[in-house]
Amino acid sequence: MSFSIDILKLPYQAQAATLNQMELLELFLVSTLSKRSKMMVGASSHQNYLLKVSSIGEIWLQRGRETLRVVVHNYNEHWAGLPKIFNTIPVRIKDNVYVYGVDCILMGFFLVHFAQAFNQPPVTFFSKDEITMGAYLHLMQNMRLEVTYGLFYITRSFFLQAILDNCHEKVEIICDEPLDFEYETPVSLEMISIREPGWLQIHEITKLFMNCRIVLIWGPGWYHIYEIIEFLDAWVDGSRIEQAELPCYHHEDISFVARFMVAWSVDSVKLEETIRIPKAYMIEQATTGKKAVVYFDQDKFCLNTRFQLFG
Repeated sequence: MSFSIDILKLPYQAQAATLNQMELLELFLVSTLSKRSKMMVGASSHQNYLLKVSSIGEIWLQRGRETLRVVVHNYNEHWAGLPKIFNTIPVRIKDNVYVYGVDCILMGFFLVHFAQAFNQPPVTFFSKDEITMGAYLHLMQNMRLEVTYGLFYITRSFFLQAILDNCHEKVEIICDEPLDFEYETPVSLEMISIREPGWLQIHEITKLFMNCRIVLIWGPGWYHIYEIIEFLDAWVDGSRIEQAELPCYHHEDISFVARFMVAWSVDSVKLEETIRIPKAYMIEQATTGKKAVVYFDQDKFCLNTRFQLFG
């Protein structure tokens, strides 16, 4: 059984009531790219759909095992300065709920309804467009929606500050342009991952990210071994980090660590992922006694607290 209704023809209160009455796993919102575009709400218990959209951003709302996906797409070739990029996306109504909208204003309008209908669910947010991202972060902050995971492409430091202010668990940032980066407040995240971070200095990592559980920094910039020691000193003084990866072009083996701080050479280390490291050094936090192994993995310097010694 399936049906559809043009929700935009309903009065405002009726729109909200309609969304509240429909079961989450049976709800999806469809917008075509033709001049006769309509917002449609439909329900289905068995069909799969293939839809073509021009995607510039996504929001996922999740409650338990139920997921609502909001896709913001660009219906005008010059809207937000982005070209049309058409993707084919399979929609499986039983597994996920997919929402497609014609612009960020309408999608923000429906986001308010969905948040109310599904009791302020945690949000997963993906965005390639800074203007859309900034507007949604502001909207979700006002709605007291918690962004638990975000993937962002940015070029300006203003938006980086908005991300760090509003995201609460896992954040991935891609930025290949230099930023005039000024941010003073340490953040506490389950994971922060930054790609193309030529603008990110080691003292900013030690100032901002030592209370994060996982810190992943990906090239193309390289940190010198003396900067790595600065990072390790901060970890030994007290840090929540359990796993860290930093780009480091090294000319010597990991034994350099022992020349600058108390460290023990260990052979044959097994990590949580069952990866075996033939040569590593172990360091220990001064106040907590928490231990970590440090080692090189190709051009990455790695720290990991989840390890076993064997052999």
